[in-house]
Amino acid sequence: MFLTSNQPFLNFDNIVDIASLLQLKPYFSAFVANNLHSLKPTKLGSGNFLDPNTLGINDFQSKFDQAQHSIDDPVLRETLKELYQKDLYGNYLMFEHNIIASPLTMLLRYSKDYTQKHLAEQAIALPHDKNFEFFYTWLDQQDIFEQYGRVCFFVNYPGSASPIHRDWADSDSANSDEFLWLNFGQHKKFFLYEPEVNKKTYITGHANWFNTGNFHGSEPVQYACYTMRVDGVFSDAFRKKANIQ
Repeated sequence: MFLTSNQPFLNFDNIVDIASLLQLKPYFSAFVANNLHSLKPTKLGSGNFLDPNTLGINDFQSKFDQAQHSIDDPVLRETLKELYQKDLYGNYLMFEHNIIASPLTMLLRYSKDYTQKHLAEQAIALPHDKNFEFFYTWLDQQDIFEQYGRVCFFVNYPGSASPIHRDWADSDSANSDEFLWLNFGQHKKFFLYEPEVNKKTYITGHANWFNTGNFHGSEPVQYACYTMRVDGVFSDAFRKKANIQ
C-alpha cells in the first residue's frame, strides 16, 4: 500500500471546522436534489479496476470516438454523436452495455486534462456551480488550499457500491493528487483495499485524504448518500497544521 505521511489515510476532522460543515448539509442535499439531471456515470476504464476483465465507461467512450462514423443508421449516429458532444454518452451506455457505472458523478468544476485537475486556472465551472458559493465560503475560511480546481460529488443510490479501483497505476502520479474527500454521514462505508493480503482499511470521519494509487471502493449502501471531493494544492499552512510530510 502506498502511504500518505506514513499512514493509510489522513483524517483532518481535528483541524477542519466539521461542525459548521455539517450544519450546511441540508443545503448540500438540496443542491444535489436540484441537480440530479447532471449526474453522469463515473468514468473508469478497465485498467483502473481491481478485476481486469471489468469494463468501464472509458472503454466504450474510446471505441465510439474511434468508430462513430461506422454506425450504419444515420439517425442513431447523429443522436449518439450529440450525446457524446454533450458528455452524456456514458449515460446512454449504462442502458446498452453491462458496465460498471456506480457511483454516479456530479461535476461542479472539471478539467479537460485529468492531470491538471488540481489547478484553478484549468477548472471549468458548470452553470450550477454558481449556486455553491455557500460551500466555497466555508472552504476558503479553512485555508486548506493554495488553489483548487475540480469539485465533484459521488452519489450512491440504495444498493449501489463503488467498485474496487484505483485512480492511478503508479505511486508517483498518485502522490501528485492533493484533495479533500468529504463524507457527510456514515451511510457510505468507504475503504482502501490491499489485494495482496485481502485487507480492507475503512476510512472514518468526515474529512480525509489518501493515496489514490491504492485500490479503493465502498460497500453497497442501504440509503442514498453522497460524498464530495475537492482537488487542489494544499497551502503551506495547512500542510504544517496537518503534519503532511
